[in-house]
Amino acid sequence: MITNNDNGTFGVRFYVDGVARYVTVDRELADGGTEFNSATNIWASIVETAFAEAQDQGLITGNTGDNQYNYGNSFSTIGNGGQSANALEAITDATEITTFYANRSTSTWDPYFYDQSLTETGHDAGLSAASALSTLAADLSVGDDVDLNSATNAKFSNGKRTLIDDHVMSIYGYDAATGKLEVRNPWGVSPGQNWATTFEVGLGALLSDGDSITVDNVGGATSVKDASVVAASGLQTMAQVASFSVTESVDHIDAGLSELILDSKLASVTAIGTKGADALNLTGLNVATIIEMDGNSDEASVSGYRPGLGIASSLNLGHNYDSVTLGSGHATIDYSFGAAGGVEYVSDFSAIHDLLSISLLGGSLEQTFVNGGDWITSSTDLSHGVFLADVMSAQKVTLSHGIATVV
Repeated sequence: MITNNDNGTFGVRFYVDGVARYVTVDRELADGGTEFNSATNIWASIVETAFAEAQDQGLITGNTGDNQYNYGNSFSTIGNGGQSANALEAITDATEITTFYANRSTSTWDPYFYDQSLTETGHDAGLSAASALSTLAADLSVGDDVDLNSATNAKFSNGKRTLIDDHVMSIYGYDAATGKLEVRNPWGVSPGQNWATTFEVGLGALLSDGDSITVDNVGGATSVKDASVVAASGLQTMAQVASFSVTESVDHIDAGLSELILDSKLASVTAIGTKGADALNLTGLNVATIIEMDGNSDEASVSGYRPGLGIASSLNLGHNYDSVTLGSGHATIDYSFGAAGGVEYVSDFSAIHDLLSISLLGGSLEQTFVNGGDWITSSTDLSHGVFLADVMSAQKVTLSHGIATVV
C-alpha cells in the first residue's frame, strides 16, 4: 500500500470505485509546516496524511454522503467522522461491503450490502443475534476485516473506557469460551491511558447500544481449520468455503451437534474435555472425530463411521476414571498408565475396526478374559487398567517399544 520513493516522499495506494489511485505525501505532520515525523514506524501517520490528501483532491470512495461534510479542511473532515465503510473500501478494494445495523426496536440486526462504489445493492431485516454472530465469526475465520462502529460510551469497573462514542475499532476475533467478540481500540498503548487497548463485548450489548458492524469480503480462505461451533453455520453458507473443521469444548459441541450433523462442508470435529466431568454423545455425526478428554469421570459416545470413506474416530483419554462407549465406527483410543492411574471402561469395543494403544511406561502387559470382556493392565500398576466391555471377538495384543496395541 505504501511505496518509499527514496526522496523523502511516499506513494500511498487507495482504491476508488475499484480503481487504484495513488497519492504522494511526505513526513510533514498535520499540525506543522516545520514539524516532521522523524520516527521509523510511521505508516499510520503516512496513511492518514494520504487519506486527507485524497479527500482534498476529491478522490471520494462511495456515495453514502459521509464525506459531504467539510469541517474546514480535509484533515478536520476525516477527524470528524464518517462510516468506516468508506475507509475500509478505499484500503482493501473489497468487492462487497456489508454493514450490520442494530435495530433496537426489534432486537435484531439489519444487514445492508454495498458494492465497490458503496452503492447499496440490497438489504435484509430481522437477522437474529445468533445468525449475525455466526456470520461474523465465519468472516473472521476466513480473514475478512471486521470493524465496530460504536455509538455509545462504556467502561470497565476499573474505570478503563471500552466502547467510545462515535469511534471505530477493529474486531479481530471471536472468543468461543465467552461467546464475545474481541475488540481493539486503534489508539493503542500510551502512558497513562484511560482506555482498554483490547477488550471483549457481547453482540447483545452492541445491539442494545445501537452500534453497527462493517465487514468486507477480502478474506481468501477456502478451507478453515479449528473453527468454533458458532462459526459453523456461517461457514456452511459461505460460497467460497469448500470445507472446514471444528475444534471446540465438549459442551459446545454437544449443544450444537444437531446443526453440525447437517453441515455438508464439515470435514472433522475435535472435542476438548475439561478437568472435570464431561459428557458427549456424537451419534449421527458422520465425520472424522477426535475427542480429547482430560479430567475425571468423563463419558463419550463415539460413532460416525461411513463405510468406504475410511473416516475414523480418535479418542484421547485423560488419566482419571474416564468411561467411553464406542459407536459403530472406527475408534482409536490412546492411553498411558501413570501414577494417578485410572479405570478406563470401554464399551462395544470391536476387534474389526477399533484400535486401543496403551503406553506401559516400562511395564509388561497382562490380559485376562473377564465376564465377556478384556481387562488390560500394566504389571507396574495392577490396580488400574482398561476394561473392554462387550467385546465382539477375541483380542490380539502386540507389544513394541513399550506400547501395547490391542487389535
